[in-house]
Amino acid sequence: MSEQDIRWLQRLSNYRRALAQLKKFIDKGELNELEQQGWIKAFEFTHELAWNKETADAIGALVVERYFTLFVALEAKMGELSHGV
Repeated sequence: MSEQDIRWLQRLSNYRRALAQLKKFIDKGELNELEQQGWIKAFEFTHELAWNKETADAIGALVVERYFTLFVALEAKMGELSHGV
């Protein structure tokens, strides 16, 4: 296995761990303000692992205003969760 392959496997492993952490936040349901901030940070971290420039270049993806769409969705989800707080 080449060094490049090992790096991709490490990235995938890191991404899966971050995604599992994000899922924990989502599954919790009602969140207080501090937990909401943690949820946002977990989202940002997971997103960066998934869509860093090197990854985007490697898969040939053109990433244009990627945060706009995702943060609109995040804002909507946070609005839903905040109704229970």
